[in-house]
Amino acid sequence: MGENIIIRRDFSKITGIISALVIASCLIGLLTGCATLKPVNKKTDDTVQPKGFYDYSKNEIQDMSWEEVKPLLDTPDKVEDYLLKYTKIRFKEDRGQHLQTPQETLDKETGDCEDFANIIRDALQFHGYEAGFLSLEFEYKGKIYSHSVGAFRGKNNGKWCFIEGFSVKNSNLNKGTYGPFDNFDDMAKKIARKLGNSKLLDYRIDYTEASFKSFFTEK
Repeated sequence: MGENIIIRRDFSKITGIISALVIASCLIGLLTGCATLKPVNKKTDDTVQPKGFYDYSKNEIQDMSWEEVKPLLDTPDKVEDYLLKYTKIRFKEDRGQHLQTPQETLDKETGDCEDFANIIRDALQFHGYEAGFLSLEFEYKGKIYSHSVGAFRGKNNGKWCFIEGFSVKNSNLNKGTYGPFDNFDDMAKKIARKLGNSKLLDYRIDYTEASFKSFFTEK
C-alpha cells in the first residue's frame, strides 16, 4: 500500500515534468517562430514614380537622345528650359532652308530658326498640345526675310504663345516665351515688331515637317 503511494507520487512528478517540458518546448517554438517572421508591410502603392525632367542633372540630360528626353518635356516651361539651359545648340543660319530633325540638331549642336521651332513643335505635340511652326515673311530695309518660331496653344486658357529658341541678331526678339495671344495674326504682328518694326508680308502655321517645307517651296 505504501509502495503504491510512492509510485503514484513519483509518476505524478514525472508527468508534471513531462508536461512542463512540453509547454516549454511549445513556448520556445512560438518565440523562435515569432523571431523569424518577416514584418508585414502596410499596403502601399507598388508603382515607382518615374524621374521628372528636373530630377536629372544637366550632363544627364545632354547625354540623352531626343527620343529619351522628349517624354520628359511635358510643359512649355520645360521645353524652354531645355533649349535655353540644358542643350549646347547654337544658332547657325541655313540659307538652303534644310529642316533638321530634332536628333540631327542635337547631334550637330547647331540649328536655324526652324530647327529650334521643330524641337518645340515635336515635344509639345507629343504631350498633346496644339503646336506647330509659326512662319512669316517680312520686309526689312527693302529686303525680304523669313523667320519661324515654335507656337502652341495653352491647354487651360486656349490662347497662343510662342517660344523663341535664341536671340535674333539686330532685333528685340530675344530667346524666351511670348504671349498669350488671341490668334495667329496678333502673334505674327508681335514678331514683326520685334524684328525691327519690319513690314509683315505673310504668315502661316504648319503642324508637320512636310507642311512646313512646302511654305518655302511654294514661294
